[in-house]
Amino acid sequence: MHTVTIVMYHYVRDLEKSRYPNIKGLTTGRFIKQLDFIEHNYTIVRMEECLKCIQGESKDFPDNAVLLTFDDGYIEHFTEVFPVLDEKGIQGSFFPPVQSTMEDKVLDVNKIHFILASQDEPKQLLEVLKSEIENVQSLYDLEDPEAYFSRIDSSEHPYDTIEVVTFKRVLQRELPPIARQQIVSQLFDDVMGVREDVFSNELYMKESQVKTMIRHGMFVGGHGYSHKWLNAIDEDEQKRELDKTEDFLELLGVDTHNKVMCYPYGGFNESLLKQMESSGFSAGLATIPEQAVLDEEHRYCLSRIDTNEIDV
Repeated sequence: MHTVTIVMYHYVRDLEKSRYPNIKGLTTGRFIKQLDFIEHNYTIVRMEECLKCIQGESKDFPDNAVLLTFDDGYIEHFTEVFPVLDEKGIQGSFFPPVQSTMEDKVLDVNKIHFILASQDEPKQLLEVLKSEIENVQSLYDLEDPEAYFSRIDSSEHPYDTIEVVTFKRVLQRELPPIARQQIVSQLFDDVMGVREDVFSNELYMKESQVKTMIRHGMFVGGHGYSHKWLNAIDEDEQKRELDKTEDFLELLGVDTHNKVMCYPYGGFNESLLKQMESSGFSAGLATIPEQAVLDEEHRYCLSRIDTNEIDV
């Protein structure tokens, strides 16, 4: 049995000196400290080693293996993380969404993060959200706001308060797509007060930067086109998300024989797994907080743990 601890990172930045110190992320200093701990206690492996093991092409896989993964294509992955990994000769696996990298769009998931990070009282934001839902309730034939709030399970995200989890999940998943997109955009404009293209250029890596990391041996995989819950859309839309992801990876010059998909929010279902196979993906990363068993676990449902699970 060959196992690997796949560690998932998102924001890695100098939080205290940033404009949004309340964003839920890892400081650069703590990342470096954690990386030193991992180097001394684990064997850091490359994505290609994991794929060979999955495909039965390699029997020589190290014990206590760790794979480092970075989601969402943030600029600090290029400015903060990449230089550290490159200097140490360590490969990271990066998963930028297409839309944020190529189209100067701020993903709804990040609009929600920064709305929360710019405010000190999540309870007040819930009241604002309640009012926004009521404003468009008749237009989109919505339920009462409390009906959406009551469906949220706080255990979905153990690192946030129930108010934060509710705000996120209602706007990420519970409301119908057209309603939540309008509300998120309105809240972003009201709260942040900055043009979307300007914010996008500050927040995300762009194509040339991703290509630079690839040239230096970093692995780049897919994270969807628009960072949707892939288990909450129909099969046609799932196919469009995968097709646009494939086109993006080809544009970047990624080895198309080693395509890996990292599911936004960790969401997948049976129809998506079938389409992953049809599209020729080699592996898929979920967010099940366990060690991944490469030669036994379904290759499209590989487990990953959050960086907060690494106790330094």
